[in-house]
Amino acid sequence: MDEFQAARWLRASHGYFTLFFPGYGEYILATKWVAEWLASATFLVTPDDHLKINSMISTYQWEPDPPQFSRLLEHITIGNHDQIGLAVIPYLANWNVRRFVEYLKRNKKFSLADYTDALGEFLEANKNRLLPFHNKNLSENVPSDDAELVFELVNDTLKRIGNGQNEPVGTAKLLHIISPNFFPLVDNAISEAMQLKLGGESLNAEKYKKWMLRVRRWFIQHLSACKEIEGQVSVPVLKLIDEGLYLMCSVNKKLPYEARSQLGLSQD
Repeated sequence: MDEFQAARWLRASHGYFTLFFPGYGEYILATKWVAEWLASATFLVTPDDHLKINSMISTYQWEPDPPQFSRLLEHITIGNHDQIGLAVIPYLANWNVRRFVEYLKRNKKFSLADYTDALGEFLEANKNRLLPFHNKNLSENVPSDDAELVFELVNDTLKRIGNGQNEPVGTAKLLHIISPNFFPLVDNAISEAMQLKLGGESLNAEKYKKWMLRVRRWFIQHLSACKEIEGQVSVPVLKLIDEGLYLMCSVNKKLPYEARSQLGLSQD
């Protein structure tokens, strides 16, 4: 894939993704609020942010009975907040919705409010551990053992407060909003399509670091195209790459292997 093809792929995927997949608001709010919290210990919910939250309440797909998601979001009021779990949960619960449905099926007593509190407590306790990653850029920084260790730390926490199973997809999502330019997104379908893992295997810290190195290589190889599109749409390159891969691997699972292999992300 040359620079022109890379730019076309990123641009077309982003256009299709934003047109047909709702939920971009949760991502934008989460990245903004987490950045504010890392810088000042609080995050600001503006009137415009609050309108987006109200829209989420009315359109959320898996609301249990009695409702949990809408009641939790009602606590995200206009003004400053220090409960970082509230900033993250609309994004995590919407972008990893199948996992939260599973939580409820496995445990009828599962409480989204308790999950949010526990997540916030973890982030607060480990803020100094997470902060050094925030301004890193994958094109400029080679992932070290620290990336593996923080992946394991987050995964173990989500496993503990969830249903006792590994949470590699949720871990990648959480790390990404902490450092949108350093930690790439990934899901099981992408991992398997890109030959990062076999079906039935769990994505662990070692495999995630391997994924970071692959994405870093691709990023550097197509740096000018990545920077051009990123500047045009004001979305991190790692998010744009994930959108393209999601459409190719998660939505269209029957896409020929030859088409996926042309990207150059399925080899170490």
